Amino acid sequence: MALPLLLPATASPSGRTKKPWQIYTTKARGNATDKHYYIKVEPGKTGNLHLTGALNMFKSKPTMIYNPSWRLAGKPGDILAFVAFQNSDADAADSPLRGINGADVVANAYKASNFVQYRDSIEAEMKAYEVYKNTVAARDNISLKDASALLRASGGLAGIRAMKLPGPVGAAGGKKRARGKAKETFRTKIEQLIASNNTNPIFAQVFDVVKLTDKGTGARKQYLRTVPKGHTPVLGVGRYYDIGLPIASTLDAAGRAAYFKAIQQLGAQGMDATALRVYMANFDTALSQAAPLLSAAPMQLQPATIPTLGTSQTVVQPGQGGPFLQPMGV
Repeated sequence: MALPLLLPATASPSGRTKKPWQIYTTKARGNATDKHYYIKVEPGKTGNLHLTGALNMFKSKPTMIYNPSWRLAGKPGDILAFVAFQNSDADAADSPLRGINGADVVANAYKASNFVQYRDSIEAEMKAYEVYKNTVAARDNISLKDASALLRASGGLAGIRAMKLPGPVGAAGGKKRARGKAKETFRTKIEQLIASNNTNPIFAQVFDVVKLTDKGTGARKQYLRTVPKGHTPVLGVGRYYDIGLPIASTLDAAGRAAYFKAIQQLGAQGMDATALRVYMANFDTALSQAAPLLSAAPMQLQPATIPTLGTSQTVVQPGQGGPFLQPMGV
């Protein structure tokens, strides 16, 4: 295979050195995954695009490939050079592509030659994007009727211009600057990951909750050890997870406490308590098989006999395969 072309750096009008490729970050990858788009890789620039048109897309642009894990799209040669840059440039030392083989990124991509093989996954991605797009539109847009009513109630444009809205007040009575948007709850993150796993089961991930804090932070999203080679970070050895709920922990006392903390937080945020008790019971079953049963405190999610869930929330025993479930309690 020919080596990827490494383009020379050039100087911009401001005198700063312009890099031949953009630096790929964990944040950029996360945004592309959450918002269902691909980062288009081209020399000197990047852009965003979506999987649309399926077969026609590959017919019109047969040289384009799409890696669903790294959310990269472009010509194979450009992607090879892009990954090589992330592995060589000093400013890209923290890039998640550092240490990744570009050939693996190209090999595990959707392309014209494997469209038939991955058609279901590609179509599922397109549907997931449509759902996301419609959800965002419904959340962010105000109807013409509501806008007109708001305008009338405010006395027209002049009334809106004259309005002075009081800002948040601090303890000393002074105005307090409003902070950014509310943080996502742990439940929201779990449900987004379930949706992502349903869309791309080949590249399924779970949250390692061993370091989960009381504030719901510290859980790390990691790929299952069964995904194609080259996808990182990978779930550590000795972790237990139930395929229906994408959280994982170690089968020991500390791991049990962390898993229980995750279950408690999800229950407090409105996830179905009955289903959560089943997942906790499954963990304890696996734990009892791996080591002497711990004398831990009983669960606080309504004491009741573990029920058999319906078809929409089928219990999958440890070690069995199966699809990731839809979000619970919605």
